[in-house]
Amino acid sequence: MSADTVEVQDRYMKPTAEYPEGSWLHKIGGEVQVATGYYATIYPDKPSPYWHKSAPYFVMDTADWEWEKKSDGSQEK
Repeated sequence: MSADTVEVQDRYMKPTAEYPEGSWLHKIGGEVQVATGYYATIYPDKPSPYWHKSAPYFVMDTADWEWEKKSDGSQEK
């Protein structure tokens, strides 16, 4: 890595029984900025965006979903 770049790293863990919202770790330049769920136990002094006992974001894994292409007719001539 060159001197004029900064590494940004995000780590995600799927939800578990212990951490139903999953876990997220956000690092900039090797320094932890945000830690939630499991990562918050490792970095308890870092801020967590959890509020109202839930995360302000969610991640959906749609890789296994079956998709059907539908047309509303607007592009048909």
